[in-house]
Amino acid sequence: MLQWWVFVHLVGVFGFLISHGVSMYITFELRATRDPKRMVTLLELSASSIRAFYWSLGLLLLGGIAAGFVGHFWTRAWIWAAILILVAVSIAMTRMARPYYRRVGLVARAMSGGSAAVSEDELTPIVRGR
Repeated sequence: MLQWWVFVHLVGVFGFLISHGVSMYITFELRATRDPKRMVTLLELSASSIRAFYWSLGLLLLGGIAAGFVGHFWTRAWIWAAILILVAVSIAMTRMARPYYRRVGLVARAMSGGSAAVSEDELTPIVRGR
């Protein structure tokens, strides 16, 4: 039974890495493009990968937690360290990524809709920002 839960956990890890890879690719593509319509398309693609990201994260957690119970690993420090690292990195990444994607999305959607509130020269520091 333990091997089955570890397999479920690894399937979740694999899906998590694939869906997160989509977001990482899009981050680099956003920094390279200056076409607001393409930026909007890239952001929509990133948003569509989020559903797979969260399902994979859920599967990763389900398999890992179940394997922890079946294998009696809860008394070991490594499982708690892994959970702590996952939570800390998730919080940090969310706090860093969400404002950036919202800012770029707002400007790109406005520019692709014809707004002249932001020029292309002003777009570059926004896209290349933190």
